[in-house]
Amino acid sequence: MDLQIVGLNHKTAPVAMREALAVPAEAALRHLPGLVRLPGIREAAIISTCNRVELVTAGGGGPEAVQGFLAGLAARPLEGLPAHLYVFRGVDAARHLVEVASSIDSLVVGETEILAQVKAAYQQAQAAGTVGRVLHASFQHALRAAKAIHATTRLGARRVSVGSVAAELAEKVFATLSGKTVLVIGAGEMAEATARTLREGGAGDLRIANRTAARAADLAARVGGRAVPLERLEEELPAADVLLACVTADGFLLGPADFDRALRARRRRPMVAVDIAVPRCIDPAAGDIEGLYLFNIDDLETVVKANLAARQEEIARCRPMVDEAVRLWEAQLRGADLGPLIARMRERYQRLAEQESERLLAAMPDLDPARRVAVADALRGLVGRFVHDQTRTIRAWAENGNGAAAREALQRLLDDSGRDGTGSGENDPAS
Repeated sequence: MDLQIVGLNHKTAPVAMREALAVPAEAALRHLPGLVRLPGIREAAIISTCNRVELVTAGGGGPEAVQGFLAGLAARPLEGLPAHLYVFRGVDAARHLVEVASSIDSLVVGETEILAQVKAAYQQAQAAGTVGRVLHASFQHALRAAKAIHATTRLGARRVSVGSVAAELAEKVFATLSGKTVLVIGAGEMAEATARTLREGGAGDLRIANRTAARAADLAARVGGRAVPLERLEEELPAADVLLACVTADGFLLGPADFDRALRARRRRPMVAVDIAVPRCIDPAAGDIEGLYLFNIDDLETVVKANLAARQEEIARCRPMVDEAVRLWEAQLRGADLGPLIARMRERYQRLAEQESERLLAAMPDLDPARRVAVADALRGLVGRFVHDQTRTIRAWAENGNGAAAREALQRLLDDSGRDGTGSGENDPAS
């Protein structure tokens, strides 16, 4: 099983390192062809979210080259990067992918955004032509298991979304969101999910700013807010009790001076700013401004940990489903690994049918041509049915987790047939 995952996440690396390695969707399509050109790498996908960057590969190549490729994604050298990386291989990698897709490994356990993000990573790799049988099986089983986990457990019901965590942080400052003005920068899926949660939490005036005015207007219409021009961000900022930044940018959109002016205009009434963008779009130095409560994606972990104990029981209920997904993944790939042996069996018994047909027809020289064809066809059909039945049995063994036994039985069958003369010994190209 040559599945391999090299990456880092919110548990192993700070946000500054994760944002330096973040790979936007359009960049992933450019990087994937280079990834499969690494020695031993035949398949590849890139999962990049605000909480993780992972290179998922297959082909037998070691992690060293992939780690070097990952380091090369950053615009600047990252000191100490290897210490923040993890490597999963084989069954461990398959298990990790299921846990990622199902949100068991997420900062916010139970969130559903990650399922769509993993699916998008798989589709990007398909578009780039870097998905083969190993990644296809791996992502299919992971996505299927994640959907089943959310459908049949209360992991999702007990989830704490990024939006609800942001709301909880705001409520620590304001006690309630009722009547508060919320300014959302961004109009993507995360912005929409968070805006909806804040609206449901009682937020009053909800304003949406985005680079594309049409997208801001669309989102505002969907969540019951109003669109404001991004160019007027400085004018809008003083009115915001809660600022939510969900958009990536080349550099910081807002810095200490912006917030200082806004808070002076607010007469130092407090403001909560939650920057969940990776890379960050609010200069962290703004956190020193009096009256500003600035949180980034890593700060959300504090709130999440406070609720994690209540979810551990539900996570435990998910473990058997994770185990079953990994077992099916392993069985599928082991079954596929039997392909060359099954081909050898089919070739050998087809050759046996031809030999027996020639021997039998040689003993009946007076048989008319039509009957000679019928005899040969009957022998080929008989052997074909035998091979088909054997193949179904062997693959069923493999799919039930008995791949090693299936391989051994098939190898013994080939070895015995060779000794019995159905093969051609050392000159048999299949031996």
